[in-house]
Amino acid sequence: FRIPDLDRSFAIALGREVRARVGAPDAAADVELRLRAATLDGMFTGALDPMAAAMAGEISFVGDAGKAMALQQLQADLERLYRAARAGRDALDALRAADA
Repeated sequence: FRIPDLDRSFAIALGREVRARVGAPDAAADVELRLRAATLDGMFTGALDPMAAAMAGEISFVGDAGKAMALQQLQADLERLYRAARAGRDALDALRAADA
């Protein structure tokens, strides 16, 4: 995933095990999705349908179209993980604000 408005990337490697990391992948990716941060957030919170966003030009990709489409099979898991990470971040921000 490439998020140009934040100048950030993150990679998900799918194989025998699923790995994710912030930053560019170690090797060339089979597919790269490009989208704005708000689109990513909407997609992973369930507020935005990824297919509709792609059809509207809010998500573009370079590489293997089949692998881009295969991510739909992971959508529910990606949403669950993203929401958990976001909730953890919100809790951490609240703790930091209370300490200030």
